[in-house]
Amino acid sequence: MKVQNETQEQKFKEIGATLKQAREEKSIRLEELALHTRIRIIYLQALEDGKFEELPETIYVRGFVYRYGDAVGLDGKALAEMFSDIFQKEEPKENIETTQLKTSFNLPFLSLFYIFLIVSASFGLFFVLRPRPQVESTAQNQSSLSVSSQKTTSKESISNSISNSQPKLKATGSQKPAAKSTVQVSLKLTGRSWMEVTVDDKTVVNGFMEKGQNKSWTAKEELTVRAGDAAVVFISKDDSEPEAMGAKGEVKQITFKPEGVNDTVSAPPQTLSVGD
Repeated sequence: MKVQNETQEQKFKEIGATLKQAREEKSIRLEELALHTRIRIIYLQALEDGKFEELPETIYVRGFVYRYGDAVGLDGKALAEMFSDIFQKEEPKENIETTQLKTSFNLPFLSLFYIFLIVSASFGLFFVLRPRPQVESTAQNQSSLSVSSQKTTSKESISNSISNSQPKLKATGSQKPAAKSTVQVSLKLTGRSWMEVTVDDKTVVNGFMEKGQNKSWTAKEELTVRAGDAAVVFISKDDSEPEAMGAKGEVKQITFKPEGVNDTVSAPPQTLSVGD
């Protein structure tokens, strides 16, 4: 605690002496008083002896005086108010004026500081969120159009090169007709012969066919004709001219397939299974 002048020092020592006298009259030791008031002994001793430099701030000393006075049977509240009046009345005017000036100076300064922060933040947001210049946008559009046009040109050139490299087919009147999905076989016998005919894996003839007989079948996958005497069997595929299957007495087998698939000609074993 600080004392500003001799008047404050003198009055402060008078209060301390009054408290000490009351304690001694009641035969109360400082240790007991410290326990009762919860004030450290060193502060009680300094208060009684008027050693203000060993005491804390004025506000704490006022509380010490209050509790000390009540503990020794005095009017602690009155003593505390007396203590406050001494130090408030003697407070220099210069300190009051200085405090007022500091306060009046701090308020405008803080206001200006906060205004500056707000303005700076506003400008920062403006530059971050502002729209990009139209020139930059136009340049980007032109760049994207240029890239897309280059891609289109590149695709067209590749397509042209591919189409130019492919041979061009000329339409002529001698083009082959579309392949048939079936095959038709006709038989005409000029003599008696054993025959076996299979249409799509289904046997339709298995026995002798007589001279003058004519037969015709249509198959989707294949048609097999087997003759015991190939010379008397005249056979035709689709619309072709009939031809003898083979030589006299020759056992021969021919498998016919739809147009576009090669026919198979074979000579089966001479042993025939003859049925009526």
